[in-house]
Order: sequence, then C-alpha cells, then structure tokens
Amino acid sequence: MEKIKILKGLALIALFLSMSCTKYDYDDTGLSKGNHNCSMWEYMCGDSLNWYHTVAMIRHAGMEKIFQGGSEYGQITFLGITNIPILSYLKANKLNRVEELDVAFCRTLLERLIVPNRKVMRDEVARGNYYTKTVDNSDQIITVEEGGEMVNCISGKVWMYSYREMYNNVPAAGEVALYMMSKNVPSKEPTRVVSTNIQTLTGVVQALSNKFKLTQI
Repeated sequence: MEKIKILKGLALIALFLSMSCTKYDYDDTGLSKGNHNCSMWEYMCGDSLNWYHTVAMIRHAGMEKIFQGGSEYGQITFLGITNIPILSYLKANKLNRVEELDVAFCRTLLERLIVPNRKVMRDEVARGNYYTKTVDNSDQIITVEEGGEMVNCISGKVWMYSYREMYNNVPAAGEVALYMMSKNVPSKEPTRVVSTNIQTLTGVVQALSNKFKLTQI
C-alpha cells in the first residue's frame, strides 16, 4: 500500500510537470476559476488533482474549521499551495507522506498563507513592481519593491501587488497578474498567483504557482 501511495505521488508530479508551461513563466495548473457554491474545504476536497496533499496538510495541522467556515477568522483568503510544491518538499526531505511532517511546521506554514477576515481580490490589490537595479557609481545590485500593499496573515505578513503584463512586446498591454512575497523570511523573489479569485462560500483562493517552494514562506 505504501508503495502505491509513493507511485501515485510521483505520477502526480509527472502529470503536473507535463501541464506546466514555461512561456512567460506561467503555469497552466488546470485550476477552476469562478464561483463555487460550497465551502473552501469542500472545494479543495473535491479537486484531488490539485489539492489532495494540501487537504492532507490542513487535516494534519488540525485546521479544517478555518476552511469550513465558522472560525474566528471568518471569510479568509488562502494563498493556496497546490500538490506540486508539497510533493517537491517531501521528496527533497526524503519523506513519503504529508503525515510525516511535523504538525507545528504545517500549522505555521498554513498560518503564513491565510489572510483572516478578508477576501483579497486581485483587482483590489494596488499596482506594484519588483525589479533589480545597480546602485549608481557602484557594482552593488539591489532589489526594489514598488507599490502594492502589505497584507497581514494569521502569522506574519506578505507583500502583494498587481501588475499588468506585457503583450506582444508592448508594456502594460496584457493581463493583470497578481504576485505575492513573504516578509517572514529573507528576501525571495515574488511568486505569481496563477489562478486568481477562486471564490467559495467561506472565502477566496489565490492559487500559487507550481514553482513556489515551501521554504519561501
């Protein structure tokens, strides 16, 4: 049985990687967008292709109620980590199952990805940008964070910003993208939200790229 579970996990990795598209650094996750007439918990439980291991982590941390609704955190925004980042972390640490992770680690990780009592919608997030530049008259390279807004999670903060992408080499002519970057760890590059505004009865999911790493939060 354990061998079957491991093979299932590897198969999921292969499937997601085959679905990934590197053009414009965009991941086609296949996640559904729009409104779902159910709780966030029910939505994720019903989409094991994308959220099977996320659900397992939430259950392992004992945090189901937050996603089911009725907790002190009300309507939430979940910066959703999907299966691939979790499976990659397990593989890197030579683990086979989410349940082998430390409970406190899972709880802290999830708390850093949940915005309490607020539905953060893409078009409500201020425009911003992230880039590097060389300091005048030196070889020093610094990163610049412009605009956006700092958002409080249950634990810690994330910086979020929206940005209108380039289209056909024309700046600010493409779609509006949403990005986030944790302020709980040393500076990392922002992560793109690849499926925005997935609305449920208990909050909204902003699904992160498959390239996101658990160490980035």
